[in-house]
Amino acid sequence: MGIVSFWELATLTNLGRLTLLPDLATWFARVRGAGFKILAIPDVHLACYTTLPQVLNYRDPFDRLRIAQALADDLTLISRDGKFAAYPGLRRQWA
Repeated sequence: MGIVSFWELATLTNLGRLTLLPDLATWFARVRGAGFKILAIPDVHLACYTTLPQVLNYRDPFDRLRIAQALADDLTLISRDGKFAAYPGLRRQWA
């Protein structure tokens, strides 16, 4: 799981579109406690982000950063979102 996912949760909470119970800090602790590493956003991910093709009607910055991370680090992205198929070279699971 990446920090971008927590950033999105924090943004949605701040906008009032999501209520995190108990709170974001507890979610961080739970993810780490389950043995997951939280993927940071290094410069190589942002560089890849700038090269992503623009997909018609799909500009979600959080998803696009997840895509860039997966491509830059040769990871498999877990998502059902069919729009992700528009990104060449992206491996997806749970499609």
